[in-house]
Amino acid sequence: MAKAKTIYEDELECECGGAMKPKLFNVEGFDVRGWQCLKCHRIDYSDDMNVVLTIKKFKKKGALLKLRKVGETVVITIPKEIREALELKEGGDVTLYPVSKKKVVIEIES
Repeated sequence: MAKAKTIYEDELECECGGAMKPKLFNVEGFDVRGWQCLKCHRIDYSDDMNVVLTIKKFKKKGALLKLRKVGETVVITIPKEIREALELKEGGDVTLYPVSKKKVVIEIES
């Protein structure tokens, strides 16, 4: 049985009348799916671009997070916009690396 195609594998029609072929673009180090017209070279990006824009936004200005006490533990809340962009799920694992008294790095486990 043949595997069903996804929208990211289909050709689309461009406004110019040309054919837009699926293509993988590298945008600031991130793979972003999209389509490029063979005739006018117009590019349409998929929703993958939203992840790049969210990361770029918070990378530049950071996100002010709240510390909350739950029992004897302190937890950090992560805004929905960042959780969705990074595909963080409740119960997922992350590793925290203290860099100094003022800086930590959090690595998301796959």
